[in-house]
Amino acid sequence: MGYMGHDDRVWCLNALTGKELWHYDYQATARMKNEPGSGAYNGPHAAPTISQHRIYTLSRDGRVNCLNTDKGELLWTRDLAADQQAKPPECGFAGSPLVLGDAVIVSVGSAGTALDAKTGKTIWDSGAEMAGYASPTLIADAAGIGHLLFFGAKTLVCVNPIDGKQQWAFPWPTKWGVNVAEPIGIDDGVFISSAYDQGCALVELSTGKLLWQNKLLGTQASPLLLHEGAVYGFSNYIDSSMKGMTLICMDGAKGTEYWRRRGMGGQMILADGKLVMLLADGELVIANATTRDYVELARARVQEPEECPVPPALANGHLYCRTGKGVLRCFDVSPLPTRKE
Repeated sequence: MGYMGHDDRVWCLNALTGKELWHYDYQATARMKNEPGSGAYNGPHAAPTISQHRIYTLSRDGRVNCLNTDKGELLWTRDLAADQQAKPPECGFAGSPLVLGDAVIVSVGSAGTALDAKTGKTIWDSGAEMAGYASPTLIADAAGIGHLLFFGAKTLVCVNPIDGKQQWAFPWPTKWGVNVAEPIGIDDGVFISSAYDQGCALVELSTGKLLWQNKLLGTQASPLLLHEGAVYGFSNYIDSSMKGMTLICMDGAKGTEYWRRRGMGGQMILADGKLVMLLADGELVIANATTRDYVELARARVQEPEECPVPPALANGHLYCRTGKGVLRCFDVSPLPTRKE
């Protein structure tokens, strides 16, 4: 996804060569009215979602598009900001769509909107109240029952995924409504974290009751990772200098710290029991996901220092890293062939 003058653009590239196969443009707002200029960039804030040969996108001004994967042809489109009079967050809508069965669910409204995945018709919505920036998240309880969670600007809301009826709401008022990182399920709890001195908390999945809360981990725009009960996250605001940024490893159920590594901030994913981190200073770092201590395995500079809240992507031995200016690089990280004697 990107922005081309007056339009958002969806690209489809050959994964091995980077050659463009097709692109689709649609008119969209570059930036929202009164959006802060510091650290902001033009264009969409939500990654596309692919399901059943369809691609779903959400623009920062509330337009949902459905394209086919073969040629990028438009199947349907909805302008939810106009249809529902939904209030966008200060920096625009940002959560990636979530496909559940025959529905595609987006973070428009404080507790989301569900559309028919084939037609775009509204199944249910939560009105016009302001959403947060996180993607809709489905978490199953011990009985296998799914709970659909949304971050609004001031609350964490749990709804029934079938009809959108609210099950509970937990107050989580973060400065400027910046609730970005998706909630993660830990046993029968929901772990959440936000920056601006808000910190983190664990609430009960079935009721929304607070189990504990502290200031140990406050993530801004990078995802939280869960591995063998441990939560990993970058704490404090992301900027190109990484001043004050810290990588935290903590017990997600108890809220206690295992270890921390200062001077690290950016984006990361989990693969093969390892943290794959694209730092704001342009370095790619791989470390073991372990509670014992920070153990770094490899480090290399892959781009110039540049803020870009886009995690790397890993597929078929290839790692894709994108800069804030739209440069996409592909690295071969497949295992080296075994040497024959």
